[in-house]
Amino acid sequence: MNYEVGGFIRRMRHTLFTALAIFLFTSPSFALVRDPSIKMEWFRVFAKTGTNNEGRSFLTDITVDSNTVFEIELEIMNFAHSSKIFFARGQSATDRAYSFAHVSGKWEFYYGSKKYSAPGAVAGKRHTVRLGPDGFTVDGVTVAEVEPASFTSPGFLRLFSEHTYNEATGAYTGSNWGCANAKFYAFRIYKPGADGALALAHEIRACRTTAGYNTVYDAVTGSVYEDGSVWNRNTYPIGGPYLVSSDDATGDAVALTNAIACACALSTATPNREVRLDPGVYSLEGVVMLSGSHLNLNGSSILLTGTGSDPSKTILLGGAANDNCRVIRLTATGHVISNLTVTGGYVAENSDGGGIMSTAADYGSVVDCIVSNNYAKGSNGNGGGGIWGAKTVRKCLIAGNSAYGNGGGVRSCTTVEDCEITANTATGSGGGISGCKTVRCRIAGNVSKYHGGGQHAGTAVDCFFKDNVCHNGGDYGSGGGLYSGTATNSTFVGNRENDALAGYGSAAASSVLWDCTVTNSTARRSLFDACTLRRCLISGCGARTSDGTYPFYVFGRYSGSAVYTNVNCIIENISLSNAADRVGVQCCLLNCTVRNVSGKTNGPLAASCTAVNTIITGCTPYDLVAGTSASRLVNCVYSTSSGTFAEGQLVNCRQAPSLRFNRADGALSCDPTASSAAFNAALEADWILQLAGEIDCAGRPRRMFGSLDIGAMECQDDYVPGLRFILR
Repeated sequence: MNYEVGGFIRRMRHTLFTALAIFLFTSPSFALVRDPSIKMEWFRVFAKTGTNNEGRSFLTDITVDSNTVFEIELEIMNFAHSSKIFFARGQSATDRAYSFAHVSGKWEFYYGSKKYSAPGAVAGKRHTVRLGPDGFTVDGVTVAEVEPASFTSPGFLRLFSEHTYNEATGAYTGSNWGCANAKFYAFRIYKPGADGALALAHEIRACRTTAGYNTVYDAVTGSVYEDGSVWNRNTYPIGGPYLVSSDDATGDAVALTNAIACACALSTATPNREVRLDPGVYSLEGVVMLSGSHLNLNGSSILLTGTGSDPSKTILLGGAANDNCRVIRLTATGHVISNLTVTGGYVAENSDGGGIMSTAADYGSVVDCIVSNNYAKGSNGNGGGGIWGAKTVRKCLIAGNSAYGNGGGVRSCTTVEDCEITANTATGSGGGISGCKTVRCRIAGNVSKYHGGGQHAGTAVDCFFKDNVCHNGGDYGSGGGLYSGTATNSTFVGNRENDALAGYGSAAASSVLWDCTVTNSTARRSLFDACTLRRCLISGCGARTSDGTYPFYVFGRYSGSAVYTNVNCIIENISLSNAADRVGVQCCLLNCTVRNVSGKTNGPLAASCTAVNTIITGCTPYDLVAGTSASRLVNCVYSTSSGTFAEGQLVNCRQAPSLRFNRADGALSCDPTASSAAFNAALEADWILQLAGEIDCAGRPRRMFGSLDIGAMECQDDYVPGLRFILR
């Protein structure tokens, strides 16, 4: 993932502007009937249900007579059911001249009242069958002679199937419209030329439709034939993949919607259920497949993808507030959207997913896409300005989207991984993302009015939170980086709550953090509010502004009686701006290391804080100050103190003026030496061992030489029993 966000977005906007300019000022007017642009390998024939109920599927400019020769390329799908194809007939219901069928491994041909039968039909094999007044052949072998008199009834060519196979369900039933139990690649029609020799007069193949209907075209004459019946469009599509072309960077949005309609109607057993777009801007304003959505992926397992190497070059462009439609709606499982830019989606009537919306959880994946500048008002607290409800979002840039509800960029997706989520906004919670599992994502520069500027709810694994803001004008709000979620092995840099007094937790609020790093962050009231941290490093942070009425703290909670326990954490290089500021308020520090805290007149731990097996050292003016320091410290080591402490306030605590640490210049440079007062000195009650766990803050074994050490780090010295010196 390229994290040069500003430059990338500027380039993306330039690309969108250039493409839009080409579309607006150079786009030709489109005719109602376009040249075929969706190329297909095979297709199904039209259907019938009764003698006089065949719809309008005849090809009106193709006539047959006694000299006509038909050639068919087909592949039988299976022999579970036979099928009969009326591929030519006269003009009355009783004047059906020619028909063809395969039945359990045999070919059957009918000429009026005559029937011819031959073996050789093989399921899964591509056959070429030729029929005319000189006989009929299968794969070049003549299997029957016919009488020329059989070809005396002129009429129109029609393509029908008598059998009832339901493409949508894959079932054979007598009550459904049907299509042949075979794949058809071509119908070729030969007629004698002026010299009397047979010449190719027509070659019927599949092409895209101009209105979503099942369509074939004549590759020789260029004629296009459509069946306008709705049932035919919905049930008997042409086979894919569907390739949608663009002209001078302007994509054909109507061709795109037609291709999607055909692909979605294919059976789930059909291969190549794909719609592929050439690079270009596909302006979707005014083109609507489903109420409230420009594009509708129903059926299941459809691939909608750009063919180019750069997703910013293939753009699905909604009309924004002009037509109040999202760009894509996913209404079934298994869909994949890839290598595209989805932008300009807008849903204002309490709807979700301005760019892409899934109607249920686990519907579809969005991969290698740019989802930008979409808007969703949101229903019942939802939103998802960019994406709502997809199963997987992977390797995408999600930028500049907004939601009136939650999740300015993404909402309620199952997994979001390897994505850049930047510059999104939410007037609810979750400026960047809400209610998802995020993995290896960069979540930067997002803003929420209430909770979770970067992420609201869900989990984050191996993520990077930077410069996100919560409480941007709301009555309350907390969690600049994360709110009401769980983060593991993630980094928080520069996240904050707004300067207004009502914000809490610039890094995180009401959350659990495991193995995380929080650096270079400032806060108006607190760095963490109502959070539990395990094996975390908090470094280079402090109060942005504070006063006696609204002091700053790192750990704990501003209101309520709950106590939040933080274990195996390092808190270092913290700057406190006034006498009421603290590192810990309404919390417990267990096996932590607090060092180099720059304060005013009091120690780093407030009277409402307790500490067990914790090191406090290098703080100014003192590590502990009587009357204002933690109400109770048990088995702790500190360097400096001021005043006389009440009896029972310091239990088994030791003052070590010169605490020694290894790797003084390295990262996490506070594991004690074997000569330190913290070495093998921790209490080991069952509850302590359970919380402290098996590894220290650096991920190394917690118990190296006998007992646990005090502090967040375990000594890694080569220890020789009997040669240990302890400085006290």
